[in-house]
Amino acid sequence: LDSSFTLRKDVLSVFTKQNEAVDCFAVCDLLEEQGQQNVFEPAVERALWDLKPILIEERGKGNRTRKWELYSPKVSETLKGMEV
Repeated sequence: LDSSFTLRKDVLSVFTKQNEAVDCFAVCDLLEEQGQQNVFEPAVERALWDLKPILIEERGKGNRTRKWELYSPKVSETLKGMEV
């Protein structure tokens, strides 16, 4: 598996544990809490972009901040059911 696939999988894992939208920096922090080392923010931003079809993007004041969450709780349920 390539590193971008692994990162997308790990980012999805972060979202399955969240009850609210989080920004890219929070995703990076949560990845580090899960044991990821050397989390590269632009790579996480790219993973969020790649995952956009199953995420909801919320924009803050003046479109300066973006927060993300899973499109539906069903996505989280499906992902949890696929974990080994």
